[in-house]
Amino acid sequence: MSRSKAGIGRSGCGSRGPPVETIKLEAEIDATDGLEQPEQNRATAEFGIQTQLAALETLVYPTSDQLNANNNQASAGKWGGGVALTLL
Repeated sequence: MSRSKAGIGRSGCGSRGPPVETIKLEAEIDATDGLEQPEQNRATAEFGIQTQLAALETLVYPTSDQLNANNNQASAGKWGGGVALTLL
């Protein structure tokens, strides 16, 4: 049995790199409620669920500026001060 199949190298001593994390998200996005009153929900009436999808996309794919700010703070050994932590 190889070391990786035995679990060695994934945690504790003998680690060969950062731990691997998997996050699963299931989301149901629906524009039905917004479309019932299009006068009060103009963005939903015009764009449907595109605005909600764009908001989720910014969480998954951060801007270069956000990544650079996160990296600079991590390199300095501190965290906080208004820069959102982006999880990939």
